[in-house]
Amino acid sequence: MNRRLLSIALSLALAAGALLVSSSPASSTVERVSKTFSGFAFEKTVITTSMKAQIKAWLAKNPNYTSVSCFGYTGYNVKKRTQQFLNRLAVQRAKKICALVNSIDSGVAIASTGGIPSSSKDPNARRVTVTLSREAVPSDGGSGDGTGTSVVGTCDNNITAKMKSRLLHSDLYFNQIILSAISTTCNGKYMDVYFMDASGSELANVMNKKIVATSITLLWSDFSTTELLSTTIAKVAISIHD
Repeated sequence: MNRRLLSIALSLALAAGALLVSSSPASSTVERVSKTFSGFAFEKTVITTSMKAQIKAWLAKNPNYTSVSCFGYTGYNVKKRTQQFLNRLAVQRAKKICALVNSIDSGVAIASTGGIPSSSKDPNARRVTVTLSREAVPSDGGSGDGTGTSVVGTCDNNITAKMKSRLLHSDLYFNQIILSAISTTCNGKYMDVYFMDASGSELANVMNKKIVATSITLLWSDFSTTELLSTTIAKVAISIHD
């Protein structure tokens, strides 16, 4: 049997506050700023008074943005709900938050909404990441490094990912993912990493990995599911939060 270990470059896209890593970063003329809001009750989509106040205050501090994208998450699946139920719940949370942003500032158009289930037992996992966007104002000179970095999850949207496989049960299984080019402004924040299949269903995750350097290596043993066929991993979503 002719098999070889592969380094898998995943082609991914930025989707509403979750960083989907690309094999080659592209420069952008769009400015983005993101923040994650938690506080949803179990299996509910109602936005609390506290969340509304936080969102309103955040929008006031970030005026003149023209579009918003929202990406929702569920928490731990206590009642063993179906993936369809959990996906719908995550997306509905995102839609409600985006609608609230638009109602507060009608000049901010809703660009997209999405969501994925999460396996975290932390109540803060029931959250929505909100990303505001606008056309960038050209600078006079500047000190950019040419990487096309824009902001998502509060500090970075230009992370590079490389994946490697291992031979197990006569097939190729996920072995490790190397996340590099992480902005130093992310130091001290936390990273959630989700593996998803082609339908967007979650396969495995690593939650609340503290960022202390510009690169992180996560092994198969770090994930909630330790045996994953490499061919089943279609997307990697990264959320960076306080």
